[in-house]
Amino acid sequence: MKGDYEAAEQLLQEALAMQQTLWQGDHPDIANTLTHLSYLTGELSDDPSTKRLRRESLAMRRRLWGDEHPAVAQALNDLASHLSGKEIYNAEAEALHREALAIRRKVIGPKTMPVAISLSNLGIVLQNKGDFETAERLQRESVAIRKAIVGETHPTLAIGLGKLAFVLLRKGAYEEAAEQYRDALRIYRIVYPKGNLRIARVLTEWGEIHIAQGRPKEAEAMLREALDFYMGHYGDQHWRTAWAKSLLGACLTQQARYAEAEPMLQDALPHLRDVYGPTHLLTRKTHQHLADLYEAWGKPEQAKAYRGEAGP
Repeated sequence: MKGDYEAAEQLLQEALAMQQTLWQGDHPDIANTLTHLSYLTGELSDDPSTKRLRRESLAMRRRLWGDEHPAVAQALNDLASHLSGKEIYNAEAEALHREALAIRRKVIGPKTMPVAISLSNLGIVLQNKGDFETAERLQRESVAIRKAIVGETHPTLAIGLGKLAFVLLRKGAYEEAAEQYRDALRIYRIVYPKGNLRIARVLTEWGEIHIAQGRPKEAEAMLREALDFYMGHYGDQHWRTAWAKSLLGACLTQQARYAEAEPMLQDALPHLRDVYGPTHLLTRKTHQHLADLYEAWGKPEQAKAYRGEAGP
């Protein structure tokens, strides 16, 4: 898969060079290629060029079309989504998503799919900020718009259901979150029967709910399927792979399978710490999972060492 990405990136770079030679300035084709290249580099883990490419595309689109154009709103959305990745709040991302939402409501219409997408993405930023009530309201509004447009069995609706479920998960509303994940997964299984990132994400997040509810066997089946996908798609260095391992270690701990849980958790922690730093939620939760493991295993000194890093 990585080889496919690298070949595609080379082709896009060649196309961009030719377009820049041909047009000698701002042009819609150049802006579009910058965007497509940023999508690709965004898939290649934390490529630092992604943010630069999206800023360049946004600036060019503003120069070409002004501040109230659907293409500008899309570029605002793309840049904001990159800035707000990995459950980290970013104030610039919030401002950009709000601007994109306002443009889309005015230019495209209030009950349209681009508005539904902007509502979801702004909701994610506000969730990362800790404003769960507003985030939930925005996600519910997005789901209602999606359902009115595409009906009950479209993957676009499943995306909205998954985002609503995630804010409910973070709020601790596990039962309703599980219902939303169940509906989303049912749709995804029809559309993507052979595995897909969206399926893996639902399985990971639903698995986290099962762990919180003390249902580790259900969690294990979901997390192993998700982990298999992440390993095949991203490899063992990616943060999604590491987080799936952390959750799998937690559910193995709940089953008293301590020797199996330990290497999962010990492998996950440094990858999450490298990507997010020591104070991020996923890093702290992995410290908590390790503390829980060693406490249950009868190793209180090791538990104490990790408990101190788990935070409140």
